[in-house]
Amino acid sequence: MLEHLIAAILGSACFGAISWHVAHLLARGSLFEPLRDWLQYRCSHWETGCGSHWCGALRIWWEGFHCRLCLSTQVAIVITWGALTTGLLVRPSELPAPEWGFIFAVGPFLVAAWAEAFRRIEIFEPPLD
Repeated sequence: MLEHLIAAILGSACFGAISWHVAHLLARGSLFEPLRDWLQYRCSHWETGCGSHWCGALRIWWEGFHCRLCLSTQVAIVITWGALTTGLLVRPSELPAPEWGFIFAVGPFLVAAWAEAFRRIEIFEPPLD
């Protein structure tokens, strides 16, 4: 039992670090700068009407870029559900269905909490000279 708890804490911390790095790259990385610029251009025309049925979804996604916790949570959901689904398909477990449901429901938020902790640690680091 203790081994499973330690594995869950360490695993969620590792996924939290991955989630934080991916969210950091999406929000500040130069690789995704064209995507951010395109979203900003499309969403800046929201009030005048951009003529696309995707405007509402793009607007929600753009607002997620401004809220770092929202973006980390979205990334954590994708990463955690992907890892859990892959693990369930590759190596089925003897865990009952309610426990898997609990893991799928709570896991992404635990990972997002770790990602937020890593982000807050980064804020307090002194800048490099």
